[in-house]
Formats: sequence, structure tokens, C-alpha cells
Amino acid sequence: QFDLQAKKVVYSANVADVVGFALPTDYDELIEYIHPEDRAEIKEILQQTFAVKGSYEHETRYINPRTKEIVWLKTQGTFAPDEKGLPAQFVGITQNITADKRRQLNQQFIIDLDRQLGGLREPEEIESTTIN
Repeated sequence: QFDLQAKKVVYSANVADVVGFALPTDYDELIEYIHPEDRAEIKEILQQTFAVKGSYEHETRYINPRTKEIVWLKTQGTFAPDEKGLPAQFVGITQNITADKRRQLNQQFIIDLDRQLGGLREPEEIESTTIN
């Protein structure tokens, strides 16, 4: 869950097991764990979600701080009201979808490769082809 006032994230006890590493509780520090190419998009999506007090679902690349490997996380959540009915926290779940993403990317690579090489029949043609 995310406390809007304190800008702090509270995780389940098993978050490091699910994600593969510990995540910081400070929102600004957490953003630094997100892949640099994804940070601006995630900040924008979160700002929009917070502004309309809506629901959120997104797949995001994180960087494991220890191994530097990309870890894909799917986060889903919604706002929870305080005792006055005002949005006070954002609650949800996070799933590690890295294995699924790797499978998808590998399948797409094979499809793209087949498209590029599909019309080639002779070994010389295949050897001389540059793959994009």
C-alpha cells in the first residue's frame, strides 16, 4: 500500500521473495529502481491515477540493484478511503512477471527472425543477410 501523505510504501512480508530483492519504502527511492526508460511514463500514469483517485494496472521494468538484471513487475491497485471517506492510501498487489515477459520476448524474436529469413533458401543467402 502507498500512504499518500507520507509518500511511503508498505509491502507484504514476502515482497523480496516475490520481486527478488528488497524494495525501498520511500516513493522517490522506489522510482529510482524503475528502468530509466520507463520512469517518466510511470510518474505520469501515477500522477493521473492519484489525480482522479482511480485504479491502476501496469507492467513495469525494474532494475535489480544487486544483479542489474531487468525484473518485470505487474502492479494493480486502487484507492482506499480514510474514516472520512477521502482517499488516503493506494492499495494493491504486485506480481513478478519476468518469466512470462522473457517467454513473450523470445517468441517475438523468433517470429521476427522467421519473417526476415523466411524467404531465403540457399545457405549463402542466409549467411550474407544482416538481421535487424
